[in-house]
Amino acid sequence: MDVTERRLKAAIERQHGGRAHLAYIDALPTTLREGPIQDGIVFVFDLEGHPEAKRAYGWTSPVGNGDERPFHVMLQVSPIVSV
Repeated sequence: MDVTERRLKAAIERQHGGRAHLAYIDALPTTLREGPIQDGIVFVFDLEGHPEAKRAYGWTSPVGNGDERPFHVMLQVSPIVSV
């Protein structure tokens, strides 16, 4: 398990409860009407023990020119149904 996966798993479990298990990793293009602005990697986790969500998504993105990378997590609850 790499550092990003471990940190996202911990963030999901800390913020939302339950147990997160990596299901797969997916590459997603991030686009605006003007065209692509960034390619992203999304870690998709199966989530056990949460009352509403069965799946969670996690990703990280660079901030400025430094090495700091915030970690973002989101549950798969309506209206978010897939990535």
